[in-house]
Amino acid sequence: MKNKRACTPFPGRRPCFLKLPPTQPIEETTTTADLFLAQGILAIHLVIIGFNVFGLVAIPLGAWRGWPWVRKFWWRLLHLLALSTVAFQALLDQTCFLTRWQSRLQEAAGVNGMHQPLIQTWINHLLFWPLPMEFFTLLYTLIWIYALILWWKIPPLRSGPGRG
Repeated sequence: MKNKRACTPFPGRRPCFLKLPPTQPIEETTTTADLFLAQGILAIHLVIIGFNVFGLVAIPLGAWRGWPWVRKFWWRLLHLLALSTVAFQALLDQTCFLTRWQSRLQEAAGVNGMHQPLIQTWINHLLFWPLPMEFFTLLYTLIWIYALILWWKIPPLRSGPGRG
């Protein structure tokens, strides 16, 4: 028999139309820490994506404009390695390790769907498109080939005496 008191719309009581499952106690500090770490990983992911996209535009533009920093060997190597990581994960049919890590932490925190801060939700919609993995494999591979062409056409300069 249903408990009618559980469905009465009085203050402090749950109305019938919500039909929420009973809440189970969770360890608040773990949930908060997991969610904080997931948001931190999202921020790092966004910085890396920004770095990769910025480099793809800045290298040819900087070569054309004569900016010497676009030929810095360490910067170009870091850029190529970051793009290589993305392309090889896609070629191996793997999602990004940062995406997997963020997802696991969010699940551990009990967060899914749209229960994220507004900015995080917007960023997730910008970053995570509902397209097949084959699309991303092709896209990331083409971007990586473009980065290799940039390395060849606009070679980085090794630092040495007088080169910084």
